[in-house]
Amino acid sequence: MNKLINKINNKIFISIIFFLFTLGLTFSLGEIFYNSIDGTDFYRYFDYIKYFRGGLESPGREQGLLYYWFISLFIKISSNYYIPTDWETIYSSAIQFGNLVLYSIGLAGLYSLLKSYSYLKHEIFFTLAVLNCFPPLFGARLIMKPEILAFAILPWILLTIDYYFKTKKLKYLIYATPLLSVLLTSKGSIIGITLICLLYLYFSNIKTIRFRDLGIASSVLIFITTILFIENSYVNGYNTFTHPQTDQYLNRATFSFIYNINFSDLFNNPYRNTHANSFVGITLIDIFGDYFDRYWDHERSLFSRNRIEFFNNNNLRRIISILLSSLFIFGTFYKKNNVMVKHNYLYLLGVFTLLLSAYGIFGLNFNPEKGDTLKTHYYSFVLAISFAVFIINYLSNKKTYIQVFTILIFIFNFLFMVGFPKTYSGQYNEVLKFNEVLNSKLETSISCELLSPYINSKSGFDSNCLTKKTALCGSSNTYNSPIKHEDGYLIFTADDFFTPINLKDSFENTVTVSGYAECLNYQKGGYRNIEARSWGVTNQIFNQFIGLISLVAILFITNGTRRDNNDLIK
Repeated sequence: MNKLINKINNKIFISIIFFLFTLGLTFSLGEIFYNSIDGTDFYRYFDYIKYFRGGLESPGREQGLLYYWFISLFIKISSNYYIPTDWETIYSSAIQFGNLVLYSIGLAGLYSLLKSYSYLKHEIFFTLAVLNCFPPLFGARLIMKPEILAFAILPWILLTIDYYFKTKKLKYLIYATPLLSVLLTSKGSIIGITLICLLYLYFSNIKTIRFRDLGIASSVLIFITTILFIENSYVNGYNTFTHPQTDQYLNRATFSFIYNINFSDLFNNPYRNTHANSFVGITLIDIFGDYFDRYWDHERSLFSRNRIEFFNNNNLRRIISILLSSLFIFGTFYKKNNVMVKHNYLYLLGVFTLLLSAYGIFGLNFNPEKGDTLKTHYYSFVLAISFAVFIINYLSNKKTYIQVFTILIFIFNFLFMVGFPKTYSGQYNEVLKFNEVLNSKLETSISCELLSPYINSKSGFDSNCLTKKTALCGSSNTYNSPIKHEDGYLIFTADDFFTPINLKDSFENTVTVSGYAECLNYQKGGYRNIEARSWGVTNQIFNQFIGLISLVAILFITNGTRRDNNDLIK
């Protein structure tokens, strides 16, 4: 018995190590090699950040405030490391770290959901380790868009509704209401996909809901959703259903868009816009690849630079994506003791919802020159759940070495797909420029201390990881030291090399410093760059309150399901 317990504990320990390794690896690589400012529609939705900083009276956009307010908190915190010339990299790290927090909440929810279906702990952690390397979800962690919020919340909603039908306790429906309200006021595609998925999963259970429970939960849901909708509309000047659209998207997809496949181009020319008339082609290339060149294949991304191409085939990565996507799609239809069979198909409901949009059911929203209405990113949060179910059913009851081997395959595949291995030889100017940009990104990243030894050994640079002191004042070994007055205060003199900086503290006191020593003195006193301090006071009290309530609800869900699960086992 002791040997069996030790064997199980060892499996859990190994699985947790792999999970933490892939989580840290993917975050660090994303932060250093990708600039979130290059993400899709960044400057369109950067108006939210400007609004929270006090620079705009209204974002003038249609999406919910909660996600962008949450990300703005991390950008505000990053102001301690604000550098005017490097604001992009500072903001990028803040965005990705904020997304990491949301992603971790989603992982915790997915862990609890899988655990509720009696999967073993080590199988779940192995699955989550693979999920960390799942390209669509990795891409969602890189950019500033609310699909990562949907991933954070949806597993908790599914878990909560499941437990209501198991226990018939009203509290679970109440816990679900703030979470569901957040998704129902976030973004049009998220709203449609969420509602269709919930209807699909629980339609057969609706008749078992107690009328009283349904009435109470519906009333709470409508109330919370209404106040969020009103606040979002008031602040934005638009509501979730009045998405301003450019002329090129005022079209409907043709019927052939569903079944058309450009077989020759699928392998010979698997690149953006070539398959704009083929939903199948876009999907096969985009699930494990970057068909729309918005992530690791973006021209400014360091992922796309200095790649080693095997077999002299520049299409190899996208061909692998087509093969893996096909394997995944066909694999979801293979049922073998799958207690979560319905969850296998959630991604298809995401596709179905977007196809309805492409055909104009929710208004004209299709560009025939791109076909980007069907980006996998838009349904990445349900795609991730389906993929997790697919993987855990494969790993379930397999020997440990097979589980470990599977994870290693996915790690190496992930590294290859995003642009590794890289070459550090070739034309000197190109390599030097790449290394300079990489070093600059590394120095301003949260992961600098962790990865700098390895990257420095490859690039030949000696990185100086950013600190609050160097961010504000720079670094210098020669400067004018202050003179201590007989009354105890310091007298500072200007340094010729130092550019004067305007500083402000938390009490709105301002000062202009003209020397390095003076800057260090005020930095220790809590002063920061006046641009970093310039955060206004905005009014989104209901979003903030419901966001807090949602976190509290998750805590109650965790505690409640743990207790009720023990009762159900007994």
